[in-house]
Formats: sequence, structure tokens, C-alpha cells
Amino acid sequence: MTVDGRLKSNVRHAISSTLVLEDRTFALLPPSLRSHVEIAWLPEGYRDAAKFLAGRPDGITIVTAFFDVDRKNWGYHESEVSTKYQRSIDYYLGCFRHMAAIDNDMIIFVPPDMVEDVREARAAHGRLERTVILTIADFFACPEVARVVNVVGAELTERFRDFVWRPTAPEFNKPKYVSLIALKPTFAATAVDLGLVRNRQLAWIDFGYVRSPDGIDASREWRFDFGQKINFFNIFQIDDEPLYDIVRRAEAYFQAGHIVGPAQEWTKLRALFDEALSALIACDLMDDEQTLMLMIYRMHPERIRLRRHGIDPVYDWRFIFRRFQTGLNPVDQDLPPMPRSNAPAWFRDLKTFVRRRLRRVARQISH
Repeated sequence: MTVDGRLKSNVRHAISSTLVLEDRTFALLPPSLRSHVEIAWLPEGYRDAAKFLAGRPDGITIVTAFFDVDRKNWGYHESEVSTKYQRSIDYYLGCFRHMAAIDNDMIIFVPPDMVEDVREARAAHGRLERTVILTIADFFACPEVARVVNVVGAELTERFRDFVWRPTAPEFNKPKYVSLIALKPTFAATAVDLGLVRNRQLAWIDFGYVRSPDGIDASREWRFDFGQKINFFNIFQIDDEPLYDIVRRAEAYFQAGHIVGPAQEWTKLRALFDEALSALIACDLMDDEQTLMLMIYRMHPERIRLRRHGIDPVYDWRFIFRRFQTGLNPVDQDLPPMPRSNAPAWFRDLKTFVRRRLRRVARQISH
């Protein structure tokens, strides 16, 4: 068996031997961050409506978070990350101001210096009575979070970047970024743990999800009955390609900016994220949450409701508020297979190697 063949076999063995253990306790992703949370805004009487709201099968509480990973400085001169991934904090706040118009319960995790920005964004649309703002000071210094960052960072080595075909992607360079997006279910589980989720359903929506006012219908509450399972939204057919190759090619089958399911299922989803991330690390691999979602679905398809909906011609990747509303009947689509090049792997390896060396020389010259 070749070296590549042995590695593929080891990856599959590590995933299967890890994920099938139902009650195994993992300690990498924290189950809750409540010991670090301070409530910066909680409307008077907010908890009093919990019983009423929980009785609506199509009601949805939105959970989101933003913590700065210094994305405004990403670029070739600072690291190997492509400049196309640069974003400023103002950019994300601009996107959030669009989403802030939605008439749903919204639980927002931000650092203390952003509390007033998000409060004003919700107040501008008269939504403060449906808003909870939670702060975590020095987020990446919290021991539980710092441990995740350190473990993830240990995998993002130069040798690993020589292995992947998109070495300029942030998921292969930025431990804080990778850790933050892996913690999405932990934020959701924390909101549930604090007793702040008043609806039956909880939706994780990325802080910068809504790129324009047209992305939501601010005239009505967003409601849809997503059923009794966690909903993942895939844009390509799920196949049996080895995880080894999926990580190498940085392929994304799922949208991760929106995940929806019953509130009580998010604690279980956090545990599944933990299992998947632990399996990746056991194989000396690393990737973003989209690959973790693929691993979870492959090992536990009975726990996940797949919503097969390709990239939308109008709303691109961010269609959930417009396409999934009570009164609509969105149907699963026939999705295309994952597009792949016919070029041999050795040719792509060579191109990646040459490009990396040229970028490294360019950075050295510029400094």
C-alpha cells in the first residue's frame, strides 16, 4: 500500500473508531461558555414570554457571534492568507445592521466594545425587546478557548500547507479563525444553557450573513417549521470521496452560515462537532466547519435533515430568510456532483509547491 493509501485508511479508521462511540466525552470544544459570559442587555420581562413562545412549532431564535480575528490585516505580507479574505469590523457591522431588522428573538455574543453598536442596530428597527446581548471579555484568552486555538494551531504547520492545494485559505493558516467557527454550536449551547432561548427552534446565522437589505423580509417575523432534527444545507451531492482528498482540495459540500434545528438538539450537535474535530486532529488534518459537518452527516445521517438547495441565483449562499418561510414549500433540489479537475494529483502538487515558494520569496523581498 502507498503512503497516501495508508493515510486514507488511517483517516477512515480514526473517524469510524471515534464517531460511533455514542456517549464518549470529549474535552476539546467546551460544552458551554456561561462562566465567561456577562449579560449586557436583557429586556425586562424577556423570560416571562418563554412558555408562550415555546408553544409555536415554527418559531425561531437566532444566535450569532462576532469576535475579531484581525481579518482586516489578512494578506500575503502578513501571512500566507490571500488578500481576497480581508474584511474590516465595519464591514461586518454593516452586514449585521441589515440582519438587525428581522423581527425574531436574537441572541448576540460580542466583545464589550461592540455592545453599543449591536444594541443601536437593533434599536433602529424597534427590536430591542427581542434582543439579548452577551459579552465575553478577552474571548481568545478564556482558558477553554485558548486551548482550542493552541491545539488547532499545532496542526497548521508548513508541512500541512504543503499538503493542501489551497494553502492561502484561512482555514489552513489562522487558528483563531478555525477555532471560532468550530465553536458555533458552543455559542448556541451556551444560549440554551443560560435559559435564553424562548422558541422551540434555534438557528445559527453568521454575523455577516445578510449582505444587503433585500436578504430579509423585515415586515414579518421569520418563521418555518424545520422539524425534529438539525438541518444542514448542502449545495453538492454527498459522495464517498475519502476525507483525505476532501481536505486536500478544500471542498465544501455544505453551507455553514446557517444551521437550524430544535433548541435541545444543539448541545448534542456541539458534541458531534467535538467528535469530528477530534477525529481530524487524530489524523493530523485540519479544516473548517463545513468539513466537520460532512463528517457528522456521514457517521450520523439519522440525526441530520439534509436540505438540498443549490446556490441561489438571487441570494447566492444566503437564501434562508427568503426561501424558508411559513407558507412556502421549499423542495429539495437535484444537486450537481462536486466539480473536480481531471488534472493528475502530482501536477496540482507541483503547481502548489511552486506558487508557495514564489509567494514566500515575494514576502521576503517586500520585508
